[in-house]
Amino acid sequence: MHETNTLLYEDHSRLKVASRILNLWTNINLFVVWSSSDSSFLDYLMNKVVDYSIDRISKQNTYKDFSNALEHINSVLKTWNNDTEWEKMNMVIWVLNDNEFLFSNIWKTSCYLVKKNNVIEITDKKDKKKEFSFISNWDLEHNDIITIATKRLFNFLSESDFIDSYSKKIETFNESINGIIEWEKINKNIAISSFSYKSKKAKLTVVDNWSFFQTLLFKIWDNDIVKKIIALYLILKERLMEKWKLVKIVLFLLGIFLAIFLLFKIIDGTVTKEDNSQKIEIQKEVLEEAKVSLRKASESIKNKDIFNLNIKNAESRIADLEKENLFANDVSRLKSEIAQIKKTFNWIESFEESDEKKMATFKDGKKIKILWLNKKIYVVWEKSITWPIIEWQESKTYTFEEIWDDSFVDATPLLNSISLVTTKWQIVTFTTDWNFSFTDVLGQDAWTKSSMIDSYASNIYLISEADKQIYKHKKSGRSFWKWTPYLKKEDQQWMDNMIDIAIDGGFYILKKDLSFVKFFSTPYRLESLVVNKAPENYAVEDPSLPLKIKTRQELNYVYMLMNNKIYIFKPNSTRYQDTKALNYIGQIEWRKFQITDFYVKFDWELMILNEWGIYKMNFEVTDDKLLLR
Repeated sequence: MHETNTLLYEDHSRLKVASRILNLWTNINLFVVWSSSDSSFLDYLMNKVVDYSIDRISKQNTYKDFSNALEHINSVLKTWNNDTEWEKMNMVIWVLNDNEFLFSNIWKTSCYLVKKNNVIEITDKKDKKKEFSFISNWDLEHNDIITIATKRLFNFLSESDFIDSYSKKIETFNESINGIIEWEKINKNIAISSFSYKSKKAKLTVVDNWSFFQTLLFKIWDNDIVKKIIALYLILKERLMEKWKLVKIVLFLLGIFLAIFLLFKIIDGTVTKEDNSQKIEIQKEVLEEAKVSLRKASESIKNKDIFNLNIKNAESRIADLEKENLFANDVSRLKSEIAQIKKTFNWIESFEESDEKKMATFKDGKKIKILWLNKKIYVVWEKSITWPIIEWQESKTYTFEEIWDDSFVDATPLLNSISLVTTKWQIVTFTTDWNFSFTDVLGQDAWTKSSMIDSYASNIYLISEADKQIYKHKKSGRSFWKWTPYLKKEDQQWMDNMIDIAIDGGFYILKKDLSFVKFFSTPYRLESLVVNKAPENYAVEDPSLPLKIKTRQELNYVYMLMNNKIYIFKPNSTRYQDTKALNYIGQIEWRKFQITDFYVKFDWELMILNEWGIYKMNFEVTDDKLLLR
């Protein structure tokens, strides 16, 4: 819970100031404070902030969702900066999730954390950013005050002005700040927004403290050891009363013994407490080091070396805290933030498998491939094909009974039919009138041993791992002509370990070491492609998972399925003949189920096939950054 109060000064210039609060969810709010001379753009930008925040910033993934919202807002700011002469836009956007305070700012805005006897300026006074670059976050304590302004308040106010104005009533606090600003006669338009965080955990009153002290004393005396000592003392006193001198000696010695014992316990407890206190203070410094390293990593996300250095330092500090078993909640939150920052650094987006994104549901069974033919979806199984797959309509499955001892392993659309390759290296054709048939090859005894098939124009292409060769078969009626080998003998030697191909006019060839080669048949040429900006996780983590690439002539990107994630690359040229490099754009990770295959309907829409059905996934690329929609 919190108390909020806002001051707006706008009497001295054309600069417009404003403030707004949005209630996103229970116990989560978004605050905006901004100023600009372009009032019409302010209204437009505020509408965009609402669009990108409402129903998009969740309580469970606040940091990530807030980061995505800022990316969208940055794209609006960039367009504005390009369309107009540079105008200063002062703006702070902050989110409060229970006691977690997150904010990001641009230009000359300022933010202050006010505690009872301390004021911390948590924005960098040297920062003059035109776009939102990183998110700062703080954990608030009871009665902490956050003050945010569109100018740097330390230019007008002192630290003591904040501390002297500290009050449990935020209106009183802001009235004090207001009085100082008016007395100083500051001739500037400025927006100031303050709020006081109130913890749900009530503080102990004086009576509560005394009750607690009494309870503690009672627990100290009400235990078996103390009772036995008192009982022993009374028994000894009664039995030895007749021998007074001996009694006095025994009592004296017993008193000394008890005094030494109690003194030892007090000293031991004091030393232990001091040791623990020192240990906690040291580990607090370690915790702050981890937070600082994490903040520096977030700020240097575009510098790989500095980012990795700070992330490793933060992880090392967190490992130290885990060994000491201290600050478990802080450690858990920092580890979560590190994971999220690493995803941001590697441009990883997470896809949530929700029912509204599901296009079809299937029963269990081994699925081979998803295809798109004549604007309809087909799913290939081991011995059958399901189509047409249309939302809200039941699909039909057609089984090829003649391959009872064989099964499909790959498929490709070709003209108005589908060509399928089997485990026994046979080619089967499925036509849209629901007929399966074996397909002959003319001029050779049998089909080439290949478990991979692709198509382009009226040709099919088979990849032979054993021969290290790509074979072309041109269609002839219901059959295909004899193969035409593409790769020259001298090139076959270094084309081993081919995993998959994709055709956009040339051939993208993916090898087991995750290198790409592009092959052109006319004129004959092989081009080794450079993968730029490869992420940290660009490696095969589980060889049992599918590894595939997809593209077509009308697509702008190359897509790769690896480690149950879809990686997206942009060729260095829009002309497929000039491709020499692939630039990494980002990746989409799948949360729950294993991806079997996927189809790129458009550059912004993917259809994902997994063990339980088909999902639709939409994304956009803004400034070469991948964002899910």
